[in-house]
Amino acid sequence: MELIVAPTVVPPLTPWSPSVRVRGQQPDAVVRVLADGVLKGAALVGSGDGYVPLDQALQPGQRVWAEQELHGGVTSAPPPDSSNVQVLGVPDDELLSGIHSPSPLMRCGTCLYLNGVVPGTEVTVSRPPKPPVIFTAEWTTARVGLAPLGNAEVVTVSQRRGTAKGTNTLPPAKNLPGEQLSLPVPRLLQPLYLCQSVVEFEGLLPGATVDLSRNGDVLTFCFGHTTGRGRLPSGLEPHDKLTVVQRFQHCDAASPVSAESEVTDAPPPTPWFVAPVCVSDRDVEVGGLLRGAAVEFLIGMGTGTVAHAVAGSAPHRFNLPPLGNIQTLGVRQRLCKFGEWSGTSWTTLVTAGSLQHAEILEPLHACAAAVCVTDQTRTGLKAGTRVYVVSQRWAGPIGTAVCVGDRYTDVRLDFPLTAGDVLTLETVRCGIRHSSGEARPVMAAPEQFAPPEILGPADDAGRTLAVGGLVPGCWCEMEQVNSLSEEGPGIPLATHPCTREQTAVPIPEVQPGSFLRAAQRICARRSGGSHVKEIVDARPKYMPATADRICQLTGRRGPTKRGARFDTYKIGVKGTDLGIPVWHNGALRFFFGDTDEYDEDNGFVPADGDPMAWTHDLPDEPKGPLLNWATGPLLRWYTRLHVDGLPPLDNLEVPTGAFSYAGRLYVFVGRHKVGGVMCDSHLCATHGPDQDAADGLVKLYDVSSTVTPGWPGGRWLTHVSPTVVSCADWPGLPVTSGDGLVMFGSSQYHASALYLAFCPLDPLGIPAVPDPGTWWYYRAGAPADGAEPANWRTTSALLDMNPPEPTEVIPGLGLGEVSVVWEPSVHRWLEVNLEPHSPWEAIHLRSARRPEGPWTLHATVFDPGDPDADARNSDPGNQFVRLGPNSNVYAPYLIAPWTRFDRSTREVTLYYTVSTRLPVYNVQLLTARIHLGPNTP
Repeated sequence: MELIVAPTVVPPLTPWSPSVRVRGQQPDAVVRVLADGVLKGAALVGSGDGYVPLDQALQPGQRVWAEQELHGGVTSAPPPDSSNVQVLGVPDDELLSGIHSPSPLMRCGTCLYLNGVVPGTEVTVSRPPKPPVIFTAEWTTARVGLAPLGNAEVVTVSQRRGTAKGTNTLPPAKNLPGEQLSLPVPRLLQPLYLCQSVVEFEGLLPGATVDLSRNGDVLTFCFGHTTGRGRLPSGLEPHDKLTVVQRFQHCDAASPVSAESEVTDAPPPTPWFVAPVCVSDRDVEVGGLLRGAAVEFLIGMGTGTVAHAVAGSAPHRFNLPPLGNIQTLGVRQRLCKFGEWSGTSWTTLVTAGSLQHAEILEPLHACAAAVCVTDQTRTGLKAGTRVYVVSQRWAGPIGTAVCVGDRYTDVRLDFPLTAGDVLTLETVRCGIRHSSGEARPVMAAPEQFAPPEILGPADDAGRTLAVGGLVPGCWCEMEQVNSLSEEGPGIPLATHPCTREQTAVPIPEVQPGSFLRAAQRICARRSGGSHVKEIVDARPKYMPATADRICQLTGRRGPTKRGARFDTYKIGVKGTDLGIPVWHNGALRFFFGDTDEYDEDNGFVPADGDPMAWTHDLPDEPKGPLLNWATGPLLRWYTRLHVDGLPPLDNLEVPTGAFSYAGRLYVFVGRHKVGGVMCDSHLCATHGPDQDAADGLVKLYDVSSTVTPGWPGGRWLTHVSPTVVSCADWPGLPVTSGDGLVMFGSSQYHASALYLAFCPLDPLGIPAVPDPGTWWYYRAGAPADGAEPANWRTTSALLDMNPPEPTEVIPGLGLGEVSVVWEPSVHRWLEVNLEPHSPWEAIHLRSARRPEGPWTLHATVFDPGDPDADARNSDPGNQFVRLGPNSNVYAPYLIAPWTRFDRSTREVTLYYTVSTRLPVYNVQLLTARIHLGPNTP
């Protein structure tokens, strides 16, 4: 059954709003806007994002929603009450004075960016003696074109409606940096997809002219901010090549031209649900959507019911039709009308659970553009909670945000705060709206304040910097300078509203060795610059007492009540190990190793099979995630991993790593024991895109062997940890466009360093992975020779009896199993390994910006001999690892889809599987938290 979503009305709305902004609507749909059930306007608007002009004025306090109708009479269901938008009160002079520029003005800039604009007002930008720029505001933000600004020039902005008028003077325009610090090259966000019609930029200088060249045709933009979004006249095509440059034309200053960006023919990325969806929810938020993409919601796995929408600008909220009695919800996207769909993300609907008491953190200052919300215990509101900040003076909500489970949630405000106002909260959880929190007064901003401090070590993990000494409510300005002693003007990197004295401030990626400085601004008053700090790669820091064992994933019972949710004795799995995770076709899948088999009815059965399972659950379910096991047709016995082209896998012959690409699942399998140690590896795959590993794999290639010379992968990939990457994101790889596979590997078991290999991927290839004879191995310092790039050598150079050794990207680990993942939320590679030389065989974690390193020193995230890091192993009745010879843990595998980065505190929550020998041979699910850089409590 085909359904369409109801358009989402975008707040804020005032009695002066000339139109209502809507998102999510279909092409050629008539959108109707209603206030308290009365039709206020209707129009045929652009798909995904547009405005519906109003025939009648809105009134304070009204609730507004929208519906859409397609040709043929298909009409969206009414949206849930929880998504209605309340009309604010009539603003006065002081409220109108909140108009401001969040970004600094720069000399020779030809545009500025305004926030706090009230729709329906007449806005004037004054620069005597030049003529003013005057326009009528349609939305709360505006980009204004200007004649070039002069150094230290002062600009006044005002807005008025009838007799009400507010005015604000912006800080003087800043001088450009000296010649010793050239303008930075702007970045075009990658990858670029076929039919994509909106591109995004970062690394911009406010007011600079941005020229985007597409096959020689130039589009010119000016954003007035450090980031921007540009619309193309037509969707991207297969052979398009794009470059970008920024310049201040009237100052004869320009950046170098960027490297060429190419368009990938891969399907668009798989979107995801930002937070758990409740059984009673119809108002859901989705991440990872591309603007203009067609969006499909699959309502109930296998039911055939689909709801359609179009992605506008973020955040992407959708009002789904009634979901009925379903347990799962899926989402996917595509850009080309008849193009390939992305992968589908599935979520299992959850019950409502208990309510939390939300609070606004004090102090609150006038001119603040955001406020901080948390719960009474300061642990954070549950993911999926929608928070509305209600202003007494505006007589309604002036800001909203969806909590993602962070300890602190910053709510961006549509209009800055004013002294004397009082704020309260409303929250929506599982479709029900609640009043929450005590009233908080807004005080005047301080007249004087000191510069902030960039906290050390200055690590930009997660594309944030920890900054202290802030006035809550200020704008923090981050800029790059040339040296530690730099006193002159710098290059603006980012401007961000900060709600706490110590805050993680988002910034673009910067390289180690860069120098950054911070300042703060509130109510047009600006501090001096902070001390300059050099960017470094800080060692991860384990947060004491955060190691914990969530549950046992396999077997019948664990050492405590937190045993396996499913008794795997029922399917013959008495004990097993490994638990290698991979995200494939909308589910998290696990590959387990050698299995102790059990059948109380049939007596002896053959041992050493390798079970498989999958889940849609999250790790913090009350009893841990529920795994669904691949079993035979009568659900009586687990399905063994079987590979066509290989003998049945024997003891110690197991999967070692897996990845998903172009709908097909690929698995590295290790086998051929010598002295009880695995020696060979093979790359295997599912038979087709629609088949599962439980249907069997087929061997594609022999890869690597520590005992047989001449194998195409040499002897360095016995265990393999693979990651799919977009090559354009990783300058220095052997291939600069398309997709590729980064492979970390180990050689001789428990006696190996970490090695690095790479191969391109072809989404149309069958298989998508080329023969290992064409793979590259990383060799630091290897010069380019015309046939091969610098630092890389193909495997053809490794086929003789004494091949050259690849570079050890992390030497001396004594590795066996390998687990390395790319974690985009922290913008770091994370590596976890067993430390066999420690007294109790602890588990260590390292991080790096690039796969080849440099890698940081390690942090110990689990140590069974340390009560502070033993995951409560020393608690009475909770011992899951017996200390002593041959009773250790082994085989840690990071579960990348479950890794959480708390942007508000820079805490990283890790989840990983680990195998135990005694007291029970089974797989445990462990967690720990680390800091990358300094804490921001």
